[in-house]
Amino acid sequence: MKVRVLKPGSLSAAQRAAWSAIQCADPRFESPFFRPEFTLAMAAVRSDVQVGVMEDGGEPVAFLPFQRSGRVGRPVGGPLSDYQGVIARAGARWDAAELIRACGLAAWRFDHLIAAQDEFAAYHRRIEPSPFLELKDGFDAYRSALAASNQRYLAATFRQARQLGREVGPVRVQVASADRAALALLLRWKSAQYVRSGDADLFAFPWARALLERLLETRGERFAGVLSLLFAGDHLVAAHMGLGAGGVLHWWFPAYDRAHAKYSPGRILLAEVAQQAPAHGIRRIDLGRGLDEYKQRAMSGAVDVASGAVDSRVLAPWLREQWHETRERIKRSPLRGIARVPARLAHRVTRWLSFR
Repeated sequence: MKVRVLKPGSLSAAQRAAWSAIQCADPRFESPFFRPEFTLAMAAVRSDVQVGVMEDGGEPVAFLPFQRSGRVGRPVGGPLSDYQGVIARAGARWDAAELIRACGLAAWRFDHLIAAQDEFAAYHRRIEPSPFLELKDGFDAYRSALAASNQRYLAATFRQARQLGREVGPVRVQVASADRAALALLLRWKSAQYVRSGDADLFAFPWARALLERLLETRGERFAGVLSLLFAGDHLVAAHMGLGAGGVLHWWFPAYDRAHAKYSPGRILLAEVAQQAPAHGIRRIDLGRGLDEYKQRAMSGAVDVASGAVDSRVLAPWLREQWHETRERIKRSPLRGIARVPARLAHRVTRWLSFR
């Protein structure tokens, strides 16, 4: 196995074409996060992005995009990346630990790795579902396949949309907008949401804002930034910035105007986009890891994603495991209430560091 580590901008046209062909051919890699354009967009706003290119007989057979911090790597986009893995040609043989070492890394950490990539199975620490809405047979087929309670939830969402229309103004949705002012408003709403929740504000970092602004301008045939907007009359009440590739829309950064919170505008926007999805060539909406209530109510299936690390260092994996074990013990103990505030602070600091 020969591996070359390159800056994304140094990839040849043939290498980019090979990456694209592998991604398109394997359903495991259908997420927009596996497209070369996402890595190139990240490389345009950050200087730490690299790609390990695995070759067989001089031909590229696999690609590992990553961000480097010394000898530690993480997936491109870090906590922004909702799907991670090695984009590898079917039948290619490789070893995860050897690949990481060949990229000049002592460790590669992941938290949204597609669990179906068996080469990393020994390094999984936790597996969680990443829900999606299956829309390939149309919205009515999707709705009919939902459990009865979730069908009622969806019906309630459309009732709220009608109420919003009566009390504020006619409801309309733009599934794919190029409105830069609307994106700027979405980012302000999202920053305020982070502050209210006590989380680190992603959009306080210039590279994150620059990334979404760049993606808004991306309108490729196989990859695009997708800004969806919900209006009530002349009022923009909810917005979502996501990624689209090959009929898959990734639900990424939704936010809404809190002045209209009683109508659940975020739920309405997702339901309206799902209803219009087939007309826009969208066959699946990925919601990202986690089982928040709205995801449980809307999902029609899920993909398993894993957290863990490939780590050749002796002490670091042990310390990480001890930290996770200690945290779980505290959660189960009488100390959990006392520990909540420092735990939140530690989470915020960790998130801030991951965004740097």
